[in-house]
Amino acid sequence: MTTQVFIFNNASRAASYGIGTYVRQLSDGLSSLSGLKVSFVEMYADTKEFTIREDDKARLHYQIPVLSSGIESEAYCRSIFYILARNIEADDSTKLVFQFNYFQHLPLAVLLKGQYPYSRIIVTVHYLNWCFELKGNDRRMREIVTKGYETKDKMERLVMSSFRDEQAFLHLADEVFVLSKKTQALLAKDYVVSDDKIHLVYN
Repeated sequence: MTTQVFIFNNASRAASYGIGTYVRQLSDGLSSLSGLKVSFVEMYADTKEFTIREDDKARLHYQIPVLSSGIESEAYCRSIFYILARNIEADDSTKLVFQFNYFQHLPLAVLLKGQYPYSRIIVTVHYLNWCFELKGNDRRMREIVTKGYETKDKMERLVMSSFRDEQAFLHLADEVFVLSKKTQALLAKDYVVSDDKIHLVYN
């Protein structure tokens, strides 16, 4: 059986939060395994149109340019889904794995899981959005996301919305990788992610 791994990354922000380095190290490690084919889906790529190129390690790069608005959206994710669906060859002898690094790609993950129900969705948690808004204040986060709490301003609504999207993505995922014990504890306690699918792997 062949396993196809699709690694999703935002090309225009690849250096942010160390995700670019993580993706390179992950792909190099996976490429050394037999029976495994690694491909990259590079969103917001610096290209004028959708292209597929092959690198010197025979890995495919699906390069998808930014929309005119430049904003991550469900429409953009839906377009990427249709592009990938036309290029993915899935049969009984192929196992599909989709590895995500950004919570904003939830709509794409939902579409892929719907189209390929036996695929595996892997999420690596590099950051949680509320940490930026609240400067890491987890007590304040818990207050805002508590059931029945009425948000008071745009910042609180953003925290609530991003928390719910993150939780939905984590529950959709088959496996979740975290880079620290604190994140592991947060996901188990606050996001109610089952311990058996959270894996702590330090950078």
